[in-house]
Amino acid sequence: MKNLVIILAGLMLVACGQSQEASFSLGSTEEKLSQSFEIITESQKVDVLWVIDNSGSMKSSQEALAANFESFSNKFVDKDYDFQMAITTTDAYKASGFSGANSRFVGGIMDKNTVNFVEKFTDNVQVGTNGSADERGQQSVEAALENGLNSGLVRDGARLAVIFVSDEDDTSSENNDYYFDYLKEKTNSTDDKLNFSVSTISVTDQACKLKLGSSTSVHKIGKRYNDLALASNGTVTSLCDDFSDSLSEISDKITRSVITKISNISLNKTPIRETLKVFINNTEMPESVDGSEGWIYDAKSNQITFTEGSVPEADAQFRVAYTPNGL
Repeated sequence: MKNLVIILAGLMLVACGQSQEASFSLGSTEEKLSQSFEIITESQKVDVLWVIDNSGSMKSSQEALAANFESFSNKFVDKDYDFQMAITTTDAYKASGFSGANSRFVGGIMDKNTVNFVEKFTDNVQVGTNGSADERGQQSVEAALENGLNSGLVRDGARLAVIFVSDEDDTSSENNDYYFDYLKEKTNSTDDKLNFSVSTISVTDQACKLKLGSSTSVHKIGKRYNDLALASNGTVTSLCDDFSDSLSEISDKITRSVITKISNISLNKTPIRETLKVFINNTEMPESVDGSEGWIYDAKSNQITFTEGSVPEADAQFRVAYTPNGL
């Protein structure tokens, strides 16, 4: 019996409405076969709400966010995603009802057609440090999104990404379940599919508190923010890490999560199941187990698909290696 290993290799283009013919080779010492198929992907619209802590200790963090913002925005701009972004603060909750000036977006809603988008965002995101020391980020999300003067950020059919940047924990009046359910209803999410995610740049542990120079109460671990991020399959990053890396990690997760359609990868031969491996940019990708992120093999159709949030990013190289059954 021949021990033949098949390697499928190609270039995946992930962008709205893009497609690419990919050719694959099947080889042995005796024969060569080839397979061609079309990969088609589509991306969902994405609306991003930044919630910036504007208390007295946040000046350097706001500056770091502004200086490294392009690590976040490049993927949205370069791949021509249909995006919107807006900024609010952790004391937007102090507005009178849902119409006060405190809960107005800082600089309005920006999108890919905004003139000098990056410059405008970096100016607006430095919201100052004269805000309340009682930071209520989740409550401020509700206040900002319910302010009629901010209408238009959350669009039908779009995915909402909320990003908290804070060096303290959330002190909103309701518990996390309340705000999770609020975002779920606001985005028409279901139990099976969330149309929103929460990500954080926050104090993640005691070591970060000490690095920031606070062993007591000036800085606090952002437990409530981070718990909400984990519950929504978002990204938790540390305020003490390099902002460029954190912003890139968050944008990677968001852009992968808005891929709504990708053609299945059909294998030429039926694999011996335990030999099947998937590689993205020459790094082995985990198989999805009990809903975890990764790839899925459907034996009935002999195809590979990806879970939400695991679709390879634009221009990623991928290959599938396996030993065929019966050879």
